[in-house]
Amino acid sequence: DETEYMLRAKASGAPLYTVVDSFYFHPSLLKQEKKFLGRKFAVSEVPLWKTYCSARNSAFFRKKYFGTFAVLKSALRVYIGCILADKNKWAKFRTATRGIIDGLKGDFSRPLDLSK
Repeated sequence: DETEYMLRAKASGAPLYTVVDSFYFHPSLLKQEKKFLGRKFAVSEVPLWKTYCSARNSAFFRKKYFGTFAVLKSALRVYIGCILADKNKWAKFRTATRGIIDGLKGDFSRPLDLSK
């Protein structure tokens, strides 16, 4: 969400500022660093609904602001995260694919199952 807001403000010509003394709290996720094809990736186990929302939102704003190549690069990162996940690899892959497709279509109507 923060990225989308910043990109909207930037696109509208609003001035952007950084308040270096501000306090920002975001609950941290347990992240592991894993290697894939010689590169390091930070991997965290998140519920399927967060995998979906992250993939959808990323595809949507990257298409809108940066173009096809940025979407493909983002999708590749998402899929590498699915491969490196400790659990539910295929479920995450299917869920991420649904999210990417919905993001490309600009479809935010899919109900979320917050229990998974």
